[in-house]
Amino acid sequence: MSKGVKEAKAIERVLHKYMQLEEMPFTYGDGIRLTQREIHAIDAIGENPDVNITQLAEMQGVTKAAMSQMIYRLLDK
Repeated sequence: MSKGVKEAKAIERVLHKYMQLEEMPFTYGDGIRLTQREIHAIDAIGENPDVNITQLAEMQGVTKAAMSQMIYRLLDK
């Protein structure tokens, strides 16, 4: 296996681990379990109080549908 392929596989493993961490829920405050993605969305909303779903989705690098689903999950929590 060439050096470039080994490096690419190592980067892929790191990215995979990062993605797993983003989806791992942590407990905050009074027992609310939030993922890192949800925390990032809450932070973006706090920094930009007049942001809409489209702008928030662009800021977070996800689709409008994905952001809309996340917002509904957060409202349920």
